[in-house]
Amino acid sequence: MTLIRNPWTLTFISAAVAAVTACGGGGGMSTTPLASATISTTVMDGLIQNAVVCLDTNGNGLCDTAEVQGRTDANGQVTLTIPADQVGTAKLVAMIGTDAIDADTGPVTTPYTLTTPVGRHGVISPLTTMVQAKIDADKAAGKTTSADAAATFVQTALTLKVSVFDNFIAKRNSNADYKKAGDMAHGLAVAAQESNCGWSHSATSTTGASSSEKESETEAAHQNEAHIHSGLLDKLGTVQSVDFSHSACASGMGKSCDDYIKTQVAPVSLATCTAPPTTSTVPTTPTTPTPATPATPAGSAATGKTLYAANCVMCHGANPALNANKIMKGANSPSNILGAISSNAGGMGMLKTTILAQQAADIAAYLANPGI
Repeated sequence: MTLIRNPWTLTFISAAVAAVTACGGGGGMSTTPLASATISTTVMDGLIQNAVVCLDTNGNGLCDTAEVQGRTDANGQVTLTIPADQVGTAKLVAMIGTDAIDADTGPVTTPYTLTTPVGRHGVISPLTTMVQAKIDADKAAGKTTSADAAATFVQTALTLKVSVFDNFIAKRNSNADYKKAGDMAHGLAVAAQESNCGWSHSATSTTGASSSEKESETEAAHQNEAHIHSGLLDKLGTVQSVDFSHSACASGMGKSCDDYIKTQVAPVSLATCTAPPTTSTVPTTPTTPTPATPATPAGSAATGKTLYAANCVMCHGANPALNANKIMKGANSPSNILGAISSNAGGMGMLKTTILAQQAADIAAYLANPGI
């Protein structure tokens, strides 16, 4: 897994000049296309694959068809090419649907939306979303708040020692402050999903709805997301108080940890959630039930230590904390371990019949706590 080390990059494309000769002779006309720029970003709670990222030019908090957009790769990264004059005027939005995959927790089961303020495009996360929520809340109250001031507010409320715009995933395995930032981000993501009406992205996928119905759905979806983000601002202190060292989270960000977080952070009230409009024109099509995704098994760090010594030392060394051959990418991420085995990365295919889901969970738990 390769992360962009400087994900906030702008590359201006030089203008091309084309000479067009007039039929009457003697002279020509040149045209200069508008300069464009590239913006690279990384979407994360865990690294999120297949999220739709767009430049939110109309400010409705969603990715509309006409807006420049793209989908994130397995590393949560996407690069957009946009008109250069829009770089400083619009924010990025990431719509995470049930077709997305979180590298930490697996397939996304409840859709949610993340965003980041204008000019802070390197990372889109639950933390940057709270910064934008603070800006929006103050604007609604008649107050102008800068991205820096809003970031300070969020950082203080969550008692973080690192910037909310930093890539916490890149450093969480070696720095406790970045691990805390990741924990806080995940707590916010769980609370946002728990608060979701369950249909907030339907405007982008409803088949057969009229244009007016889709517009109504889009507006309602925006209201729901904005309400959730605003409500989470009031819960920053509660999220900060969640004990991520609890036994439910000992094996990482899995179902047991998420269930524990839900007991600590009440969802934003759904009473104000706008109900979806009746779309009588949408045909009812029978659907085949989707098999339930097996829950990620809980891992034992002690068992993982034994498994690591028996199967991993030869290639990765006795001390995984040294991150030989990037072994720490598997910390708290059995899916990364199984993926590397499945793709035969570095010859790991030989472990296909030895390291199954439970063993991968054990090793991932040990990598997250190599000092045991």
